[in-house]
Amino acid sequence: MPRIEDMTVERARVNLQESGFKLGRVLEVDGTLTETPKGRIIAQTPPPGVSTQRGQTIQVLVSSGISGKETWLPDLTGLNFESAREHARAAGLVVTEVLEEESDLPENTVIRQSPEPYARVNVDSPVTFTVASAQVTAPAESAGALPIPPPHIAPVLPEPAVPELSLPSAPAAGPQVPADRTPYVPAEPPVTPSSGQAAEPAEPGVPLSSATFSYTFPATLPAGLYTVVVQDADGQRQLMDPTASTELAGATASTTVSVRGNAAFVILRDGQQYAVIQP
Repeated sequence: MPRIEDMTVERARVNLQESGFKLGRVLEVDGTLTETPKGRIIAQTPPPGVSTQRGQTIQVLVSSGISGKETWLPDLTGLNFESAREHARAAGLVVTEVLEEESDLPENTVIRQSPEPYARVNVDSPVTFTVASAQVTAPAESAGALPIPPPHIAPVLPEPAVPELSLPSAPAAGPQVPADRTPYVPAEPPVTPSSGQAAEPAEPGVPLSSATFSYTFPATLPAGLYTVVVQDADGQRQLMDPTASTELAGATASTTVSVRGNAAFVILRDGQQYAVIQP
């Protein structure tokens, strides 16, 4: 049994599906005693590590938040985004927005944070990080039009004189073919199958059907570029162009497509499998 404690419900559902289990009843309880941030799983039944059959339904307790407590964040500027997000989670805060800004710092380095360092805020408060993105270099100015050299003119040389030759007349040999006629060349006869042989029947095709994809991306979606593809009997094809995590966090993507045979929707993060959704 995989461990899904401290995960969000959506992330736990994906992990359970990948491991062959199902998410069952979700109960919301106060997370003050366990200091579990809102929306995170406090406990699961069966507990992690227990040997159980695949396909079993897992019940979870989810925190409704920590009441009446304050927390704060240290100065996280200069850290990479992944480390800063873990600090925010440990403080009981939720990263809800990530902004990008061109900078000469390494990519995904935290430039600014909100709330400010050491400012006391309520647990479960939102956090915004501004991270560095690669600088875009403007193209260099044109050096202007280069002068075009004059065209090369080859010298005209006189043609050499060709001596006239007189050929002796000779009797014609064999039948003559008029100059405006072409000898007839018969085409090869068509090849027909021998008697008793029948053409091999074509393999029947797999019928088409409709499949619906619907997925809500978690609010704390890891940074990266996300793509959605569908896999069926015809192979794999892309349904959603690469999109930044900042545009997908908390959003719901849905569509209905035609598939052939068994199909599965795969969410890729930076080209690597992030989640598999069965229609």
